[in-house]
Amino acid sequence: MRVFIVGLLFFPLIVFAQHQLQGTIVDSKTKEPLAFVNIVANNQHIGTTTGINGNFNLNSPEPIHQLKMSYVGYEPQEIEVTNQKNILIELKKTSYELTEFVVLPGENPAHRIINKVVENRKIHNPEKSLDFKYESYSKMYFTGVVDSAIQYNPKKILELDTNDQKVIKWLDKHHIFMMESVTERKYKQPDKSYEKVIASRVSGLKNPTFSLLATQFQSFSFYNPTINVLEKSYLNPISVNSINKYLFIIEDTAFSELDTVFIISFHPLKGKNFDALKGLLYVNTDGYALQNVIAEPFVQEEGIAIKIQQKYEKIEGSWFPIQLNSNVLFNNAQINNFKIMGIGKTYLKNIQINPEISNKEFSYIETEIDMDATKKD
Repeated sequence: MRVFIVGLLFFPLIVFAQHQLQGTIVDSKTKEPLAFVNIVANNQHIGTTTGINGNFNLNSPEPIHQLKMSYVGYEPQEIEVTNQKNILIELKKTSYELTEFVVLPGENPAHRIINKVVENRKIHNPEKSLDFKYESYSKMYFTGVVDSAIQYNPKKILELDTNDQKVIKWLDKHHIFMMESVTERKYKQPDKSYEKVIASRVSGLKNPTFSLLATQFQSFSFYNPTINVLEKSYLNPISVNSINKYLFIIEDTAFSELDTVFIISFHPLKGKNFDALKGLLYVNTDGYALQNVIAEPFVQEEGIAIKIQQKYEKIEGSWFPIQLNSNVLFNNAQINNFKIMGIGKTYLKNIQINPEISNKEFSYIETEIDMDATKKD
């Protein structure tokens, strides 16, 4: 009888045991992490996507023995992963250009999905539907861009002049410039906002105003009619009537627990002249909300190229941004023969949805820097 009772106690653990696989997916040449790669396990509807840093964590009720990866612009790949717990996967870029999409008579199937996203944009826009609080950690660093064909080939490096060799060796261990900050923000409908920098470090400098730079490259949310990138406004692909200006194509589908995620590419229609973006929208059928975004200006500003990424999660029943990334390439700024790139990452944590916030907690000051910000460890 005791054996039977013990068996019953452990039975739920056996039934609900999860098999777990962790890993990272990177570009095979540059070794840069790939965000939002679609992953399916065992050829079934068990899957996930990589995070902004290329990492993934896959849970399955059965042993995981096979993975299938798909990513726009890269070759699909299937691999065996039996008995592995952590894995590094490299994807190769396609060696061909995507064929031009021809619009045939009838409705573009992507339009139905995009129209639903547009209908729900105010519901999912935190600054239009919620009061909230959060803490954020931002880090931005600047480094030199070394061609991957050289960086990972010692023979190629030895063919360079000695100055370039020294720069590559130095860049391997150092950043040119770096800044970090921790902020607290609270927001109350309809437009009361207050953000305080409570800790700041700027690469040897004590002026904390630089610490805000990492958060200024892109809009906090991808739901406003226009999206700000490097202080320039672009028409949002999920604004009203956007299907008359942007071309949308369903590139892939992924699975997120019980929901489907549609991966939709977008770029301006031919003959349309406006400040446009291009990229990918990952639309979750749970509320037809954005789960991930990759975007960049269709026409980059002279001398500067920028790409942004956003990741959302459902918190207390509401979709909310949890990570924002910005990569900025300065074509006209170099260290020796290597262009300079800025890489910014902002992580949101301790997010509170609809907390009690008094109007007295706000004033005409929207952003403030704590006097002891630079003294924090």
